[in-house]
Amino acid sequence: DLKQFEPPKVKVFKPSTKECQNEKHKKNKKTLLCVASDFYPDHVNVSWQIDGVDVKDGVATDHSAHWNGTHYRITSRLRVLFSQWFKPGKNFTCTVDFFDGEQTVSRVGWVAAGKIIQILQFCADKYLKTTHNAKLSYLVLIIKSSIYGLFVIILVWKLQVGPKRSSSCLCHEQWSLYETYLNTKQSFNSTTCFFLQRNLSETESKCNAGSIC
Repeated sequence: DLKQFEPPKVKVFKPSTKECQNEKHKKNKKTLLCVASDFYPDHVNVSWQIDGVDVKDGVATDHSAHWNGTHYRITSRLRVLFSQWFKPGKNFTCTVDFFDGEQTVSRVGWVAAGKIIQILQFCADKYLKTTHNAKLSYLVLIIKSSIYGLFVIILVWKLQVGPKRSSSCLCHEQWSLYETYLNTKQSFNSTTCFFLQRNLSETESKCNAGSIC
């Protein structure tokens, strides 16, 4: 049996609220989506209008309709400037021309411009989330620095209160401590670095004097 001609159902979807701001050349643009579905055959043409005027820039339409087993479906996207989407009174229309075997009929879907309060709310939420993540990263960095600092303080304390050794052993320990400082000093805060440098100076004095631990 021959399948009957069926015109498309057209719906236009507003831009996602998550599309606050894109990177590089896509910055400050909004994307509208037009979906034409449940039509047969695939004799369609999709176009966009802003306030009744045809637009070509920013339009991206599927090269061909997709067959789902019973009907065809096609999608088209329109990218507009941030300022256009939030300009009061603007209307965005998607027109799908369909040939029904005898004549061309048009089906349309449309949406009105968005409200600026929606995007401001999302951007504010996004800013707060970013700030929270930055604070968390800074806190982790401080904790790691403190752990490294505590490690060095314990090491120096052990050298000071440990069993007595010869002056050659002391000089060896001084060098080992200095190496630890050079390898890890970037992880310490200024207070820890001062404490470590002071103990290195004291150790060096003892070594030069030939004293023991």
